Formats: sequence, C-alpha cells, structure tokens
Amino acid sequence: MTKVHELSGSVIKKANAFFYEINMEVKTSLRYRFSFVSDLIFFVIFMAVLISGNVGMSFGVKYDYENYKVLTLVGYLAWTVSVEAMSSSTSKVSMELTRGTFYRKLNSICSIQLLLLANMISSLLAEIIVFVGLLLLAGFLWQIVIPFHLSILLAFAFCTLGMYGLGLLLSGMAIHLKRIGSVMLLVQTGLLFITDTIPTSEAVTNITKLIPLTCCNRVIRLCLSGKSYFMEFIWLIVISVLWFAIGNLLFKVFVTRAKKRGNLLHY
Repeated sequence: MTKVHELSGSVIKKANAFFYEINMEVKTSLRYRFSFVSDLIFFVIFMAVLISGNVGMSFGVKYDYENYKVLTLVGYLAWTVSVEAMSSSTSKVSMELTRGTFYRKLNSICSIQLLLLANMISSLLAEIIVFVGLLLLAGFLWQIVIPFHLSILLAFAFCTLGMYGLGLLLSGMAIHLKRIGSVMLLVQTGLLFITDTIPTSEAVTNITKLIPLTCCNRVIRLCLSGKSYFMEFIWLIVISVLWFAIGNLLFKVFVTRAKKRGNLLHY
C-alpha cells in the first residue's frame, strides 16, 4: 500500500510539474506581445505572396478540387504548426544552455522530454492567436474558408507529435553541437519546398513522405477534396509515432554523451 501511495504521489508531482511548465511558458509568451505582432506580420506577408501569386494551382488538378487556394492555405497552416512544434524544443534547449540552467531541467522530477513537450504545447497555445489571425484575414481578403473536418484536426495533431520528435533530434544536436541556429533556419525553409506545402515534384515527395508534414499535407488535401485517405492517414500515424520514438531515443543518447563529456554547463 505504501508503494502505491508513493507511486501515485510521484505521478501527481510529475503532472503538476508538467502543467506548471505549460502555465508558466504561456504567461511568459503573452508578456512579449511584440512577438505575436511580428509573427503575424511575417506569416501574413508570406501567405499573401503564396495566394496572390497563384502558388499551388497544380493542387487543383492533382486533387481534382476547384478552389486550389484552400489546398494551398491548409498546407501553409500545417507548415506553420509543424515549424513551431519542431523549433520550440530546440529554442528552449538552446536558451537553457545559454543561461547555464539546462542541468536543472535534467534534475527535475519530470523528465526533460515531458518538460519540452509542455513547452511545445504552450508555444502552440500562444500561436493560436497567429493561427486564427491568418484564417480571419484569408477569409476577409481572399474569401478563403477552410471547411471543418475532424480528420483534419487529427491529422494536425499527429503531425505535431511527429514534428516534435524531429525537434527532439535537433534539440539533441543543439546539446552536442551547441549553436545550430543556421541549421534550424535551413530545415524550416527546406520543409516548405520538399513537403508539398507548395507544389513539389512526386520524385521528391516519394522520399519526404517519411516526414510527418508531407503525410499531413496529403491527408488533409485528400480529405478536403472528398477522396479516400484511409491508408494515407494510417501512414501518417505510423510515421509520426516513429519520429516521436526516434526523437526521444536520440535525444537521450545526445544527453548521455554530453554528460560523459561534461559539457552541459558550457555553451
């Protein structure tokens, strides 16, 4: 009975730490209102370029769907969410390493991966403001309205999980290599061009279907165009869970190596 109480107490403490991290990070993000404005301006300008430039016309032919701009916009939104899910953990780890406080996170009652997951969730909650702003502006300026489908929300959720796993891999690299800001920028920009967010050749997507974002784009566009997407959805789930597992495993490997080298306190 004592062991049961100890176990339940440990679970409660970890849950409290997890939700405290989310609450703290959301409050911290909301204090920096300029970041919301700057993010919104950047994403709006980029969205305007994509839509006004008729980028994605081939999507209409590929998916036999008249309003190709909807297909372009939904892929762009998937990209923004994926980039946030992937970069939030890397940014957090780099910041903690710079401050010299990363070792404190490692010694928390809650695992560092769970704390980074909490940070990712808080980042996405804060980015909902930007997300909603993009949808409202797209509807007001270009009369683009994305129909609601539960499958699209689920696809976004699994894609986010998988891209978080990829983010853990990059976070591990940040621990090992320290400064990887240029690598992050390259990865974020590259995802835009190789994951069918904007029209990408089939030869490339046949390779990048191993990336959750590519699978997500495929699923949500098939869903919107009224075509069967069952097998694509299953593949999205499989590849997202795999990336989540691989990211966690490699992150642990990088942390273990950094401990052996004794460079967790050096940046």
